[in-house]
Amino acid sequence: MGYSVGPDGAATVSHLVAWMGDVDLRMPLPGVSEVAALAEALDIEVLEEGVELVTEGLRCTTFRNQGPLTGTLEGDRIVLPAGVGVIGRSWFERGADGRCRGEARLLDSETPEPLRVLHDPEADRFALSATTVQQVGDLSVTVDLEVDGHFLNRPPEAVLRASGEGVETNEDGCPVTAKGDPPLALANTPQGLEVRLRSESHDPDGRWPESIDRPKLFRVDLRHEQWWRSAAEGMLLVGTGPDVGPLLFETGREHVLLLRVIDRRGAEDRRVCHFQVVEPE
Repeated sequence: MGYSVGPDGAATVSHLVAWMGDVDLRMPLPGVSEVAALAEALDIEVLEEGVELVTEGLRCTTFRNQGPLTGTLEGDRIVLPAGVGVIGRSWFERGADGRCRGEARLLDSETPEPLRVLHDPEADRFALSATTVQQVGDLSVTVDLEVDGHFLNRPPEAVLRASGEGVETNEDGCPVTAKGDPPLALANTPQGLEVRLRSESHDPDGRWPESIDRPKLFRVDLRHEQWWRSAAEGMLLVGTGPDVGPLLFETGREHVLLLRVIDRRGAEDRRVCHFQVVEPE
């Protein structure tokens, strides 16, 4: 399962895949007289009172979502509403080499109840609880999923710090002196605001050896740290790596500063600063 959670608590599941072990279903036939030809060709068991069952094999069965699924983060749970649709694919037989080939069937499936996902990336805990109903021929099959595991990858967290002579910053590390729309930053040179930028970003999946200083423990999984700033032609890349600068932000105009951090599996996080440089009074 691959998903992301936005700052507003909106959750998007990009892909959801479930593999099911091989099973044999004993399916009732509607009536002997109506399916005599079929019953003769299949493995039929005649039970008391004339009830007839046919063995239906499900091999190499998988289920996947057909498109992005949306839900909300409620506490430490991501809740997807009932009616989540997935499409299944199953074969009738598995070969001696373990592979399934040839004719396959499609299985429609949906969740009659909300799907709940434990979201605890800090503790590297993941769990999925769901009930799905698949349609196999004329038979509805209910499957309960209870999955516990861990994250294959967790996104990094972008953290920036601006510094320089007389530079003040807000709680996000942005060069901001006073709140406003946009926030204001005081110039520290005749031309504007000169700052140095440092990335203190980290990733929960990275570990240096424990003998190394703790601030470095969580940086091993970072691949790219990119610094961008607004310009007349759009956002302009001004540097890479943990340290950039000094950079000059001119007086009298609004600036956008962006730190983009990407880990080794391609997950990313961003930190954005908006501010306008003004002359000191």
